[in-house]
Amino acid sequence: KHTAECVALVLGACRLGAVCMPVNWRLAPGEIDCIVKDGRARFMMADKAFAPGMPVSLVTEEFAAWTSAFEPIAESFVPSLDDTALQLYSSGTTGLPKGVELTHRNLAQGMMTAVPEAIGYRGAPDVMLNVLPTYHIAGVGLLTATRGGMSVLYPEFDPARAIAAIAEHRITHAFLVPAMIQFMLRAPGAQKADYSSLQGISYGASPISEKLLIEALRTFKCDFMQVYGLTETTGAITLLPPADHDPDGPKRELLRSAGKPIEGVELRVVDPAGIARPARRLLPG
Repeated sequence: KHTAECVALVLGACRLGAVCMPVNWRLAPGEIDCIVKDGRARFMMADKAFAPGMPVSLVTEEFAAWTSAFEPIAESFVPSLDDTALQLYSSGTTGLPKGVELTHRNLAQGMMTAVPEAIGYRGAPDVMLNVLPTYHIAGVGLLTATRGGMSVLYPEFDPARAIAAIAEHRITHAFLVPAMIQFMLRAPGAQKADYSSLQGISYGASPISEKLLIEALRTFKCDFMQVYGLTETTGAITLLPPADHDPDGPKRELLRSAGKPIEGVELRVVDPAGIARPARRLLPG
């Protein structure tokens, strides 16, 4: 589940020179077994709740008690920028999930630099709400590792709890998929909740209807940014900025766009054979 311990495991593995490989806990035991074998995992940690049916040895006691049994590491492993730092598995839309190896360079240039700059996350005193699972590229939780500030993590997404967290922890930024936004807007008391701390909500991973977006803009009263990316690209690579989120403005048609490349990203348009084609800009009318 998504807790601070999950983030600590990712960073701890990097310090050892190991590779952390979060696994989707919602999968069937056979599917988990397939991923574990494909990733050649040598050690697995899970909550006690997930112990039944797990395919390899587990450490299921309290995390703090387990870590206290080891001596601190005096010297950290110094990796090459192109060494694998994290391995996530794709959704497997057309087949079995595939392991995606992300390097230290990927994480440093993408998730820890370009993405926070694109969404306006500055570090302290900003506060990020993260209700996505750790096995998803947007939920790994490393954004505050270099920027500072605070991440508020929840093991499961609960619309009412997420709304309450915004006021309680003075959340400034959040990433939500459109379905989450819809559930939050339908939660009891959503229209009267305190969203005054919110500066920006980034959304993506699936299309959003114009009707839902308009309702969200009116309710949360903060900047909205659409992002597009993949596990293979270490998350977001394009962004539609707040300035292009005016449903009644002259750029209304851009709400159907995934935006422009963020800093450090180059894009090209290719046909199915992989041959580059010149990009065309579609103008109104």
